[in-house]
Amino acid sequence: MASGLPCELVLLILSAADPFTYRSLSQSCTQWSYLARDPTVLQPHLAKLPLCPANVRRPGGGMVGEDPANLVDTWHKASAALMLNARLRSHSDTTADSPCGRETKIAYSPDLERHVTLNARMLTLYQSHQGAGGQGAVLGQALLNDVRSKSPHGPILRNAPSCVFEIALARHSNLVAVALDRIVQVYDLDQPDAVPAASYLSSAAGHFITGISFEQDDDMLRIVLSNKGVVVYIGSTTRGHDGPLRRSLDYWKSPAGLGTTYLNSTKLILPDRNPCRLSNLYMLRTTSMDDILVVQMHSAAGPEGYVIFRSPLLRSDEPDRVRIVHVVCYLPAYHQYQDRSHTLWSISPQAKEHSRPRYALSPDGQFLAIVEEGHSHLTPAKAENRLFLWRIPVLETDKEDGKDIVARLPLFLGEMKGTVLRLGFAKAPGLIVEVETSAAKNMFKLDGLHIR
Repeated sequence: MASGLPCELVLLILSAADPFTYRSLSQSCTQWSYLARDPTVLQPHLAKLPLCPANVRRPGGGMVGEDPANLVDTWHKASAALMLNARLRSHSDTTADSPCGRETKIAYSPDLERHVTLNARMLTLYQSHQGAGGQGAVLGQALLNDVRSKSPHGPILRNAPSCVFEIALARHSNLVAVALDRIVQVYDLDQPDAVPAASYLSSAAGHFITGISFEQDDDMLRIVLSNKGVVVYIGSTTRGHDGPLRRSLDYWKSPAGLGTTYLNSTKLILPDRNPCRLSNLYMLRTTSMDDILVVQMHSAAGPEGYVIFRSPLLRSDEPDRVRIVHVVCYLPAYHQYQDRSHTLWSISPQAKEHSRPRYALSPDGQFLAIVEEGHSHLTPAKAENRLFLWRIPVLETDKEDGKDIVARLPLFLGEMKGTVLRLGFAKAPGLIVEVETSAAKNMFKLDGLHIR
């Protein structure tokens, strides 16, 4: 298409293109690829990118780099980190509404094969695949251990509407966690008459629990508090050694279960940063030496974005010790040089506490997907959840950190309605992000990305 155009016109088109279009045009044919490497064209485009090395100078401040080969190398590295060559395709299938009423609390297993409901003090476990009668098979039931049960085993729950409880279903078993105020109970629906594990959450003093989920292969509970997104992990990790009590009610009754506070986001400190507040912590991966986590970062000026960091392991007898973590990379929500004319950069993450983000790390550790929930928490069917994707450094222990040539801005992939049930990466060739909500199954496929 470009072989018949004068070089002057090609240079004019390249100069006016946004970063994504410029990257695409530079790969269209030999002539455009050659002209796109011209320093007089490439230098202004580099100056428009969110470059972060200290020696980079912006428009009016001189050259970004004197060596043309250096300019091209910088452009290729920045393009890969910002995913400028991404091409997005999306698909959505509408699903039936969640099988519960307004006064019923519902939680799904991570694979969505089972779900549990809480209604009128009764926990009921179902298979999610509906039969001819419109409802899945009942797998188990148990009655809440609350003030009306007259049980001598405490702590017990107060009398409250079902919708104000927080519940979670384990991945590998029929264990169900129930939380209210600052009490946590764990039930085994395979043993409905067994006394549940129960504990007061001392870390929630002065606040109440607003979210709960099983994490780390059901070894821990992730608990979100009302104190501006504070997150506490309860339980202990096996680090590859699966004990006989794992994934059982006895484990949660033991000191290693509900009696152990493994991680508290208020005890983490980022080095070399002005005073900042961390919220919505999530554990991405564990190693034999440390934990790899992601968290929202808030400064006095407001939300700044997300941070991936490593946290050293502590002994089980010092959970309240302050940890100074090692930052892997910063994931800013926005940048002053962000070109919002392109769809993939048109919307930035809010990175606020009430966004209740969900995280998913790709199997190869190169990409991080985050869904931020809409504002309407009480009417989730009307909420617009937004999906973002970051390219991150490979999470290797020998990786040099903090050497990014650009601020790693995310791609905005799309919006979806309903309560977010699952976020993950498909086990298929290429890069496919799957988001399932109570309203639809959504698939976002990105082509053109080089995956190592």
